[in-house]
Amino acid sequence: MMRFGLRFAAVVAIPIALVGALVVAVAVAQLYMVLVEGVAPGEPISPEDLAPTVGGGLFSFGYGAALIAASLIMRAIARRGLRKLEAQQSSTGTPSNNALERTRNG
Repeated sequence: MMRFGLRFAAVVAIPIALVGALVVAVAVAQLYMVLVEGVAPGEPISPEDLAPTVGGGLFSFGYGAALIAASLIMRAIARRGLRKLEAQQSSTGTPSNNALERTRNG
């Protein structure tokens, strides 16, 4: 059961990092429009989006960066746990599930 949880955490970390990257990309685009192009906060920058304040854009950037960092840390911890379980399994001499299935079949 622990192995399933670690694998699940390692896999779920990937979409979380992708969402974080999307948030960072949007925040960078919005900050560019406000800081470089001179769009005032509250003015439309697209048909459905208003320009954020600089503080709001930086908050979005930090939120996306935190999502990326948290997912990378979560994935690293999960992978380390999986390696530790595999090392314990090989040192105790317990065969993996695949090896047990092969001995049952033939």
